[in-house]
Amino acid sequence: MCVVGDDVKVTRSYGGHRGSDAGQLYQPCHLAVDEDSQFIFVADHGHHRVVLLSPSLKVLRHIKVESYICSRRLCFHQATRRLFVSGQFHQGVSVIQF
Repeated sequence: MCVVGDDVKVTRSYGGHRGSDAGQLYQPCHLAVDEDSQFIFVADHGHHRVVLLSPSLKVLRHIKVESYICSRRLCFHQATRRLFVSGQFHQGVSVIQF
């Protein structure tokens, strides 16, 4: 994932090569943004986790999601400050309070 400036050049990036080490995502498939803090939540499908990034794309935290949910889709509800994490159609939803 990256941030592109007005000159259409990459100004910041995160993720690099696929993997599970620091600075890597295995299978990013969806993101949500907290409008107040500009924090970015990234669903890392292959690792059953959500990666929390700062607006400058620095890792703040890895959030492990229940093993039966493959972190496919995210929705951050601004008013309640809850992150809804869903998996495949039959997997259900996990809720994380911030």
